[in-house]
Amino acid sequence: MLKYKILIIGILLWIFTPSQAQIGVSDSLIMNVRAKFSHQDFNSVFELLNPVSENIKTNSEPFILRGKAYLYAGQAGKAILDFELAEKIKENSASYELAQTYASVGNAEYACKALKKYLKTPHKKFQSDIKTDKYFEKISNSKPWLELWKADYYSKTELQLNDAKFEISKNNDAQAFSILDNIIAKNEKSTDALFMRAKLHAKNNDLKNALRDLDKTLKNKPFDTDYLLLHAQILFQTQKYQKALVDYDILIKKNKTDASFFKQKALIENELNDFENAMSDILTYLKFYPWDSEGLYIAGLINLKAEYYLDALKYFNESIEIDNSKSVYYEARGDAYFAVKTFENAENSFSMALDLVPAGEIFFKKGLARLAQNNIEGACSDWEKSLNLGYFRADDYLKKYGSEK
Repeated sequence: MLKYKILIIGILLWIFTPSQAQIGVSDSLIMNVRAKFSHQDFNSVFELLNPVSENIKTNSEPFILRGKAYLYAGQAGKAILDFELAEKIKENSASYELAQTYASVGNAEYACKALKKYLKTPHKKFQSDIKTDKYFEKISNSKPWLELWKADYYSKTELQLNDAKFEISKNNDAQAFSILDNIIAKNEKSTDALFMRAKLHAKNNDLKNALRDLDKTLKNKPFDTDYLLLHAQILFQTQKYQKALVDYDILIKKNKTDASFFKQKALIENELNDFENAMSDILTYLKFYPWDSEGLYIAGLINLKAEYYLDALKYFNESIEIDNSKSVYYEARGDAYFAVKTFENAENSFSMALDLVPAGEIFFKKGLARLAQNNIEGACSDWEKSLNLGYFRADDYLKKYGSEK
């Protein structure tokens, strides 16, 4: 029964209009534009937005996305027009992009005018990031640029955060921790410092303290996308799936034009054996990102765990067709072939996985596939390799079948 529900969900998502799939038409359009932009398919961005841009009056995001596409495509004039439209809709939504674009054509005066406006906003990039931005190279020795940086735009705390970021980039983690600890000691509600320290804890695999800092940041800013996303990712790593799911639900509701969150949410639902919702969410994601091999792989994993092995094989084959460099794709396909008792194909898939990553568990699985074909000598050879790589389950099989070689 579940298989037919999943099939119906898939048909509804792919055939019905976006509003019928419970995604607003404008949200669906921008989701599509975001996806095409991330894939650097700028022509599709133009094709999607150009016919409807005159009807967009209250949302700056489409103009920012199209403006960036024009900028990356080398059409600075059109990019400037879009960023100015975005600025009219929402002030300071595109002031940095305007500065980049003017700078890219060597217009230092207008670039610095836009950048000065941006530098007065509360959530700006670090000074070091701006000064090393490739778009400002052309004007970095100009009079307007040099004059711009004579003024102070950053607080003492912001400059200290910049120092901490620099130390992290040099892998001087102890020094970075010292700087961040001092900031937080003076202001325990400094969410920027807490967030940077949380990322640093995560980098050092101290997930407990990372979550502790993130909990404090979310107490002050409960709906910040960056904070929620890292919080959700660490909850997933620590197998706190229900709590991670809550975060992703908030992220999806808050970011209605970003389909990327559905991919990780589907993985979590798969861990919770909620195959129906997992398949619904991964199909929503794949509607916008059909070229993503990892998304197809996740769809395969969901079907594999739900014991729809032929569907799983279809997705694994599609993922491998797009990207044949991932060992886990071949391993998962081998698992699906093994489940349907196509042992020779399973053995071949495990061999392909091993060509990329010689892992003990995969040698063990390959041995099982060989055993199923009565190739005991080959199976034992694989289990010996598995054991040598530290996969100790192989030892029991070697003791049982080793004498039969």
